[in-house]
Amino acid sequence: VERAPDGRIEVRVEPAPKPEAEEVVRAVLTRVGELEFRPVAPGDDLASPEDLDELPQRGQAETLRVLRPRSEDEPFTGRDLARVFQSKDMFGYPAIGFELAPERREAFGRFTGALVGERVAVVIDGVVYVAPSISEPLYGQSQIAGGAEGLAGGEVLELVTALRSAPLLSLIHI
Repeated sequence: VERAPDGRIEVRVEPAPKPEAEEVVRAVLTRVGELEFRPVAPGDDLASPEDLDELPQRGQAETLRVLRPRSEDEPFTGRDLARVFQSKDMFGYPAIGFELAPERREAFGRFTGALVGERVAVVIDGVVYVAPSISEPLYGQSQIAGGAEGLAGGEVLELVTALRSAPLLSLIHI
């Protein structure tokens, strides 16, 4: 790994991968975890279809209806995070810890404050990983936890790595 003259990061894999493995190496090195926090649609069917997305849920056959962004403060994405790290939930299960960028904390607190008692989908790469109920406004540091049936340690590491890599993708040249 070295910086190229044009400022990008150059990655050389030695020995050179076989042609059939090259795409796998490229996919792993350039995977970007796209994270979004999206309100779960109320079950009363009052939302219009153009305000909704049906997203797959990790490990489940049925989809979950989530609302599309409603204000210029939304959506909240991985770009709004100052830090992403491996963590444990209050029961010791693997979790993804995150800290919001200082300039987005107030807006995220308003967003989650308006949703107290409702569910927010944590969407990673277009898949709903968890959709917890919000019990209080979130202003700074929190976590994405799946509980006993939730995230495996290896999955947490993979997702943390992918979420951290999002800002770097434009700099990578393989």
